[in-house]
Formats: sequence, structure tokens, C-alpha cells
Amino acid sequence: IVLLTLGLVACGPAQDPDDEAATATAEAAGEPEEAQESEAASESAEVVAPEQPSAPEVSEGVDFDVYGGLGEAGFDTTASGLQIAIKEEGDGETPEPGQVVAVHYTGWLEDGTSFDSSVERGEPISFALGRQMVIPGWDEGIGMLQVGDTARLIIPSDLAYGEAGRPGIPPNATLVFDVQLLDIAEGAPESPAEVDAVDYVTSDSGLQYYDLVAGDGPALEEGQVATMHFTVWLEDGTSVDSSLNSGQPIQMLVGGGQNIPGWEEGLMSMHVGGKRQMIIPSELAFGEEGAGGGFIPPNAALILELEVLDAQSPPQ
Repeated sequence: IVLLTLGLVACGPAQDPDDEAATATAEAAGEPEEAQESEAASESAEVVAPEQPSAPEVSEGVDFDVYGGLGEAGFDTTASGLQIAIKEEGDGETPEPGQVVAVHYTGWLEDGTSFDSSVERGEPISFALGRQMVIPGWDEGIGMLQVGDTARLIIPSDLAYGEAGRPGIPPNATLVFDVQLLDIAEGAPESPAEVDAVDYVTSDSGLQYYDLVAGDGPALEEGQVATMHFTVWLEDGTSVDSSLNSGQPIQMLVGGGQNIPGWEEGLMSMHVGGKRQMIIPSELAFGEEGAGGGFIPPNAALILELEVLDAQSPPQ
């Protein structure tokens, strides 16, 4: 669930503004609009992309037993109905739920029509495994791989887009993917770091903050563009949103009024390399209205953890 980008992060992900195609194709694979490449997973983009998988050899009325020549040679069918065949074995670790995975993929319809490929773009996608950021067949199938594995997934419609379909994918469509698991990185923590109440600094506005890491880089200055990772919870520990799960840090103009007041205030006194936890009272967040269609309730205080990765003066 990605909510904060609706009203908090005006600058959006730290992404090439011309990379709209990457966002659109990531959606076709099941990734939400805001799910992008994490700082850790971006390192995986340096991995040499595998050769473009060739489209399955199909003919009218073909069944899965001969689909792509793999039907009798290695497909396993899980209890959910997902079919998976390992085409090339890796020797890395298997991801755990909540970790961010970087994946290259090409997807086809049953008739062999290719509808999307990260390989063609030259950039893998990244998402937090098991957090419903992609279609269920992807969560299940990618979770069965080791880093370095290349596999073919045959995903029935009820583990894909079902009766609704989506642009380029008709209703009740079975999907075929060749996927390669490139890398694994840690996702967002399940709960905020534990901080003793007496250790918080309380500002005149009522904002509370504590530096988990002070940061040894330059102090942020108004007008700079800061690149950061964020994670937000409600006070009861309910996870709201995290750039670590979507796999991409975000950028924000320091002092630019692009965010909720508590975030703006807390960021202003940070240093590059710093990591800060804030308790933002509702009047410095979304107040009586709440946000996210009720996901952030009225009068809700928020817990925010920010990690500032970089800060640059905007181009003149």
C-alpha cells in the first residue's frame, strides 16, 4: 500500500524524470506505481542483464504440456496452481518475506504476445517480497528462487489480474514470465526503533525527534534537494509506507513546503548521513481529516524515520 506519495512526498521518487516507461511497465508486472528501485537494489542494476529471453514457441490451441518446450521437462505445480521451471540455477540465497528483491523479467500472454520486459529497458525492478506489491504469482514464484536463478513461471489468472485484467492484459489471462533473481536487500523494518521517551527532543511546535545516527555530512540548507529513505508508522505500530519497500529513495526540496509540517521541520536540522526518528503530532500531520481514504485516521500521530543519503543544490 503506497499512501504517503498522495500527500506527503511532492518531489516523488529519486528517478530519471524521463523514465515514465519504466513505471508503466513495472505496473504491468504487478508493481504499484510508486514501487521503484531501492538504493541497495540499484547496485544490482550493475549486474549484466541476461540475454533477452525468446518468446515461447506456440501455435493455435497449444497447451502447457508443450508450451515453450518445458511442459515435460521441469515444471512443478504448487498448491496454488502456479507452475515453475528452473531454466538456469544460481548459487545465492533465497529471499525472505519483507526483503527487497531485484528482478529482470519478460512477460507473455498465452498466445506468445510479449507485453512487457525489464530486459528491454535494461533496468530490473525491485519490490518487497510478500508485501502485496506485485501479483500473487510473482510473490510466490520469486520467493522460491535463489539469487542467480532464471525460471519460467506460468501464472493462472487468479494469481495474476483475474477477471479485471489491465491494459494489455485481457480478463482471465494466464501469464508466462521468464524471471531472473538478481539481488536481495533488506526492506523496511516491521516496527520503529525503540527510543526511550526521555531521549526525544521536543520542539516548540510539539514535534519530537531523536537522532538514531547523527550524520557526519554537511548540514542541510534550505533550497537544497535532499535524497532520503523514509518509513512511516501509526503510533500503534501499523506500517503506513516506506521507500525501502518500494525500492527507491525520494527527493524533497528542503524548506520547500512540499510535505506535512512535521516532516518539513524535522528534516531542516538534519545532516547528510543522518537517520532520525520523529513523533509527529496530528496537527503537524493530517489533522482532523486523516489521509489515504481512512488508512491514516483523523487526529493520528505518525512515527517517521528519515535517513538522508545526499543533498545537492538545485540546478540554476
